[in-house]
Amino acid sequence: MNCQRSFFGCVARYLDELPDDQYDIIIFDCPPAIGYQSLNAAFAADILYIPSGPGYWEYDSTTSYLGQLGDAMADISDGFSALAADAGITLPKRFSDIRLLMTRFEASNPLHTAMMDAFKNVFGADVCANPIEMTRAVEQSGRFQMSVYEQDYRQMTRETWKRARQSFDRAYGEFLQTVLAAWKENDKRKEAAE
Repeated sequence: MNCQRSFFGCVARYLDELPDDQYDIIIFDCPPAIGYQSLNAAFAADILYIPSGPGYWEYDSTTSYLGQLGDAMADISDGFSALAADAGITLPKRFSDIRLLMTRFEASNPLHTAMMDAFKNVFGADVCANPIEMTRAVEQSGRFQMSVYEQDYRQMTRETWKRARQSFDRAYGEFLQTVLAAWKENDKRKEAAE
């Protein structure tokens, strides 16, 4: 617990020392659990981007995580509304966007397409349109501790490398559009508050 508090304290102190124009985005990659670190990161976030694989257990885990997160956020709103108002924080917490990103997806696998349909039935337009495709480059990224962008295309067929890059480029393009839309919404809220 002390390590986690000091982690967020260090991040807060570092960011407080930087002028606002020194960074555009901060990404916290948290474990998929409702713990101190994940709750603090979620509460600080404007956008939640939640990756999930195409299997049933991953679907079950993702829906369970989101349910628990919703319950935890409601408990925070109920228990700390007076303190939040004194600190200038508006409760309940609202996100600019929540997106679910399918990873290790194989369009030719009937189970994967069925799970993608299940995600879309539950989460609708919050499911990213561009999943991360399962390719040899994705498989090798963990083994070599390198992202798809860092891997040497000569270690695989050119077509495999190209397909992996295109998959990530499409997913990144969608991520960028999500972030830009959230920034515009945030600017409008700030202008309306002034």
